[in-house]
Amino acid sequence: RKSLAFTSKTPGKTQQFNYFAVNDKPDLERQIRFGDEVPGTKDLDAFYIVDLPGFGFAKVPQKQRQQWSDFMDEYLQYRATLRVVFHLIDARHGPTEEDGKIMQRVGRLLGNQQNRA
Repeated sequence: RKSLAFTSKTPGKTQQFNYFAVNDKPDLERQIRFGDEVPGTKDLDAFYIVDLPGFGFAKVPQKQRQQWSDFMDEYLQYRATLRVVFHLIDARHGPTEEDGKIMQRVGRLLGNQQNRA
């Protein structure tokens, strides 16, 4: 489907968090956001893929970048059903310093979450 999510050949164009429901509520045709209450029962094999902006490439003001970072921290800390995090790296450029910082933060946040469980 072409309208599933905006894509661009230019890095840094994604400027929102995109949520994709997999195996759940095929008739649900609206975008679901973190914290939304979705009526009905959840399918046992359902999960969400959440696509975040590329922090290292996005051409946005520092204030916007900080808002994304704060939201990501909150999502990682309080999303009790979170099972896996994939951090995609552009193979043409290799990992950047920003990638390293993000992975350290993800590791710290998820490590703290495990200690609370």
